[in-house]
Amino acid sequence: MFSPRSDDLFVASYPRSGTSMVQMILYQLLTEREVTFGHISELMPFLERSLRVDEPIDRLPSPRVLKTHLPRKQVSRWPGRYIYVYRDGRDVLVSYFHMYKNYVNPMIEFLKFFEDFLAGRVQYGSWFQHVATWTTHQEPHVLFVRYEDLIRETKAEIKRIAEFIGVSILPERNANILEQCSFEFMRRNEAKFAPGSPAWPGRGPGTFIREGRSGGWKDLMTQDQQLAFEQVAKKYAVSAAGNKITNKG
Repeated sequence: MFSPRSDDLFVASYPRSGTSMVQMILYQLLTEREVTFGHISELMPFLERSLRVDEPIDRLPSPRVLKTHLPRKQVSRWPGRYIYVYRDGRDVLVSYFHMYKNYVNPMIEFLKFFEDFLAGRVQYGSWFQHVATWTTHQEPHVLFVRYEDLIRETKAEIKRIAEFIGVSILPERNANILEQCSFEFMRRNEAKFAPGSPAWPGRGPGTFIREGRSGGWKDLMTQDQQLAFEQVAKKYAVSAAGNKITNKG
């Protein structure tokens, strides 16, 4: 059973939205150490997995940092602060497709996954609903971090995250933080972030920390698929890029 604490910090997102990068930023800001952990979950547990396998997360010292992909309605009742990470939904779709092929079903075709994603028939349900229900509630204890801003304006976004959690960054640490939070560094250390055991043999480097860029969906989605995606996004009052925050709610 999970017992929330008032000083818990949740890194919330839909899968494949940049969660691992934010976890790494928080590690740098909160510990000021080199990367000595075996896996990021040792310090920042994946909440759903911890509850499923009965990991003793209550033994962790405060403030705890917990990763979750749960929808807002399931976590909003808990005290604490939240960093919600979101990303262009089309890139999420493509990245999630590759993750499914590597960890869930190696035989799945993109067209099938595309249809399932739009219908919410994937793990964690509808991306559109997930993003809409989080971003339509702007509250002081929730910080919204957009992945595209994170990779283009990394230094500025790290500073914003630091201010949100009440941490000061020493000027001499800036270069080290930027280097260890970079895509290149995380790619070299992929095993520290990837799921513990691959579902299928032959999985090589770059299947979890894959490309780290925006706009990759243009290489895979047809024009008709792009239009279909935009139509579903409009239904949920979010943009396909995931960056339209409405005033509802």
